[in-house]
Amino acid sequence: MSNILDYISWRGDITFSKSPMNEVDGMIFAKLCYLYFDAVIDKIEKESITIRDYASLVRKNGLKVLSMLLVKEQDYEDLLFACSKCARFRNVRISNYMSIFDPDIEMQFAAITFELDDSSVVIAYRGTDDTVAGWKEDFNMGFLDVIPSQAKSIDYLNTVAGKFPDNKLYLLGHSKGGNLAIYSAVKSPLKVNSRIARIYNYDGPGFRGAFLNDRTYLRLTKKIESLVPESSIIGMLLERKEDEKIVKSTATGGFNQHDGFSWELTGTKFITKKSRTRDSELIDKTLKNYLHKSTSAQRKQFADALSKIFKGYEGYTLTELTADKIKVINRLTKSYDGLDKETKDFLISSIRMIFTEGIKAVRGSSQKTTVKALLSKSASR
Repeated sequence: MSNILDYISWRGDITFSKSPMNEVDGMIFAKLCYLYFDAVIDKIEKESITIRDYASLVRKNGLKVLSMLLVKEQDYEDLLFACSKCARFRNVRISNYMSIFDPDIEMQFAAITFELDDSSVVIAYRGTDDTVAGWKEDFNMGFLDVIPSQAKSIDYLNTVAGKFPDNKLYLLGHSKGGNLAIYSAVKSPLKVNSRIARIYNYDGPGFRGAFLNDRTYLRLTKKIESLVPESSIIGMLLERKEDEKIVKSTATGGFNQHDGFSWELTGTKFITKKSRTRDSELIDKTLKNYLHKSTSAQRKQFADALSKIFKGYEGYTLTELTADKIKVINRLTKSYDGLDKETKDFLISSIRMIFTEGIKAVRGSSQKTTVKALLSKSASR
């Protein structure tokens, strides 16, 4: 089946001025946001450059392609060079690149702006990279009202909106980037969010607490398009009130389906499914039950306990840690052994609680399946 690379081959000759932005374009920009722009940041800051010019610099100077690892680099190379050759994307201008990594405040943030030939402006937020600090920031969503990346996303949106005061805005992101797109839109002033045409959230986590009842959020839900793969895991974290579109994926397993290159499409839309897989539903129910039964203080304590185990690794990437699995496992085991009894007991009890909720979800699902089967048999008699 077709994916975003096939889309570029099929639709690459049609400019945005002839056919406006759509959900597939949005995924492409969300993926481009993961590229390593740090090597050309001076050039971007002085003057925006086109995707074609950036690809040329990458090829000519042998620049690093990706900002993150643990993914298939070839897909991103193919995406960049495919975009650089087609009329739809090659003249899209790249500007306002920002990348901040600060393990001391557990912050990993990056965003970039794409200027389209129809005068629309696309603001893309990067999802979680494979740094330990980046993943710790994601854990913090479970108990903090605002994580550092969310606060920075508001500043970024307001700054870019000020530079393009008369342009239509699109906000988007993959994974955590989708969460940032929604958050920044909701927390921006009316003069900014009223200019937003669409917000695309690609398998990004939801929210908690008062945010879910925020009047601006509820007003903007009609502009939010949240897309999740059929075996979504990341997109099931926390809660949301906007509708979600379930997308068919060629990959097996929730984490593999998180990769947008596996999402199937036809024309300008992703192929949809009526429901998520049973595994995704069970994970969703398990996590939500855990969140409802645990307090913010308990979730913070759980995240802090994990941080103690990974202390000293905040600046590392998961790729680096998995390069020597045995050595890392031994060091993490020693870190766990060094925890005080209270912290160990809390970690074990929290994991036991999550496991228990998982069993309840499985049993509940099995009972529903059994009842449904019995009713079906009765109807056929």
